[in-house]
Amino acid sequence: MAAVEVLVLAGNLLLLLLAWIATSLALHRLLLFRRDRPRARLAARKKFVVARIGDVLLLSAVVILYARYGTGDFGALRAAITAQPAAGWTLGALSAAAVCLAVAACLKSAQFPTHGWLVELMETPTPVSALLHAGILNAGPFLIIRCAFLVDGVAPATTLLIVVGGCTAAFASVVLLTQPSVKVALAYSSAAHMGFMLMVCGMGFYPAAMLHLVAHSFYKAHAFLSSGSAIDEARAHGVRLPHRLGRPSRIAASAVVALAWYAALAWAFGIDPADQPLVLAVGAILVLGTTQLVAPAFDSDGPVAGTVRASLLALLVTASFFTLEDGAHALLRGAVPEAAPRGALQLALMTVVVLGFAAIVLGQIREPTRTPTARRQALVVHLRNGFYANALFDRMVGALRITDRATPPVAGPVAGPITGPVTAPALTPVAVAASAH
Repeated sequence: MAAVEVLVLAGNLLLLLLAWIATSLALHRLLLFRRDRPRARLAARKKFVVARIGDVLLLSAVVILYARYGTGDFGALRAAITAQPAAGWTLGALSAAAVCLAVAACLKSAQFPTHGWLVELMETPTPVSALLHAGILNAGPFLIIRCAFLVDGVAPATTLLIVVGGCTAAFASVVLLTQPSVKVALAYSSAAHMGFMLMVCGMGFYPAAMLHLVAHSFYKAHAFLSSGSAIDEARAHGVRLPHRLGRPSRIAASAVVALAWYAALAWAFGIDPADQPLVLAVGAILVLGTTQLVAPAFDSDGPVAGTVRASLLALLVTASFFTLEDGAHALLRGAVPEAAPRGALQLALMTVVVLGFAAIVLGQIREPTRTPTARRQALVVHLRNGFYANALFDRMVGALRITDRATPPVAGPVAGPITGPVTAPALTPVAVAASAH
């Protein structure tokens, strides 16, 4: 906790680097709290390898900036970098420093394909998981926001954040829905949130990313610390949901309602998304999220009152987003740079990401109304194993060589590679409710 506090308060690059390394080393001891568990040691080894690579990259960025400007003070660096036009930069050195920062942030925040160590941390005590996901994991987006004055002017770095963050957010948000373990689902949720924050940083919306970071900290700490009671709550408070109809017209109507709320509030706050393509992209993602909130009520045979409540809840969520984002922008005005114009490649990548999110949301809305098939059951198995990216990472770092003949196998759900014939999990109402929790 002391190392995290120093990391947040550091006004010097070298001090930030030392706190960054100290945080990782202290976390490593927590990950080995139950050293007798082979899977705990497996996750710790993978995290150690990834963290050391990130440390080297951050050190490289620090060395480059010290060599170029002779100081690590954030204020002096920002003044020196923003005072000169982009054409006057030593583009090779500064671009390399920005890319090193971007890759280090991705590694720190468990981005695909190095996310496996985060998924396997269910072997650690739940309070350790809460500390990791609510605080230490956020160091990646925080690093980008802290160094936004450097990263925002470098197209390779921002493009990397958009691609890696967007792909991780899409990948992890789908895989988490197939996990039978609450903690593993929460781990994939954290990877998705980190990816979304890094993607938003790549787009240049640093106040929105900071707002998301703080909100995620509160949400994820509560989610982990209350995960043990999820099954009991689901059994004690079972809710019978209305029957889904699967009608495209009703799903389209829910999208229209979400879009109407967004357009009305954007007009009320004086925002014209058409003037800024990146603002339009963020708005599209918000509309997709509220559509997913409204669609189950619209596309069901439930009472009209439930549909009205869902619409008002979508309005409340949209209004909260605009209010909080506007407040974050006001608080951070001058502390973070305004987003620099993005190139055609970055706009094209954002279009692909938004279309990918739209396809995922549509699939999640329609999934409860589809008839199970063998092909879809097989897809669930592959998704549950994260398309085996974690297994490949295991082999890469040699983590599979960890054995403990004296320790019997640990019973319970396995987040790592699965061998032998596997069938898709049968999700009972309790399991579904627990995963939703």
